[in-house]
Amino acid sequence: MRQITLSLREETVASLQRDFETFLRLSLKLDPHFITPSFEDFLRAKLLDNPTPLTEQGGAAHAHARPVRVGQAHAQ
Repeated sequence: MRQITLSLREETVASLQRDFETFLRLSLKLDPHFITPSFEDFLRAKLLDNPTPLTEQGGAAHAHARPVRVGQAHAQ
């Protein structure tokens, strides 16, 4: 895999870190078993404008599917 180095202003990094922490907090609130991505994976997904790496990496795909199944079970 190729590597890209980014130079960002401190305020940009701080904003991205807040976004990451919010993402983790909300994801864990929805599913306490959610396998959290690394900050680097979060940034990669934002750069690619693609949330898939966050939900399918490290077996986390089932963690996002679980709330849907639980919600469907309650609806039946």
